[in-house]
Amino acid sequence: MIVWGGETQTGRTNSGARYQTLANQWTALPMTSAPASRAQHAAAWAGTQMIVWGGFDGTNELASGAR
Repeated sequence: MIVWGGETQTGRTNSGARYQTLANQWTALPMTSAPASRAQHAAAWAGTQMIVWGGFDGTNELASGAR
């Protein structure tokens, strides 16, 4: 499972982590080329990578993303 972005008590985040079921542990995702902080975005798995698009940065709807 991959979790990315979302809202915290202090705002939105552009960080994430991957859960490995067999090891029962979370591993932080690299921040290299991470899209801007956002919540309410769409995400899709493309076989070997996760694609994040759109969302809300607290002020504006976003028309950007990353993989």
